[in-house]
This record gives sequence, C-alpha cells and structure tokens, in this order.
Amino acid sequence: MPSKRDLIGDSPPNNGLRWSHFQWNRISAFFVGVVAMSLYFSMDSVVDASQIPSWGYEILAVIPIGLI
Repeated sequence: MPSKRDLIGDSPPNNGLRWSHFQWNRISAFFVGVVAMSLYFSMDSVVDASQIPSWGYEILAVIPIGLI
C-alpha cells in the first residue's frame, strides 16, 4: 500500500503569500485609513469649500473608507 507521500508526490516549497506580511499590510492600511479619515474631516478648516467641486468630496471620502 503506497503512503500519502507517494500518492501526493513531492510538492514544491510554498512561494505564495506570507501571512505575516499580509497581516501587517492590513494593519497599516487601517491606520492609514484612520489618518486619512481625520484629514478628510479636518479638510474643511484648511481648504476653502468653493475650491473643491461637490463630486470631489464624494471621491475623497471613498479612499479612507476603502482603507479602513
């Protein structure tokens, strides 16, 4: 009776995604999203509202939400 190793064969080493890097990328994106959201909310005090079109605020709001 063949063993599992004989049936499956020698698999190549895993060169795929490293979960530790993936985890830190998600954590970093969350914190960047929080900072971007705070900058978005404080943008009214820094930039005159007439300089940015109404659709610009909607597009800028998507970036931090997507990162969070």
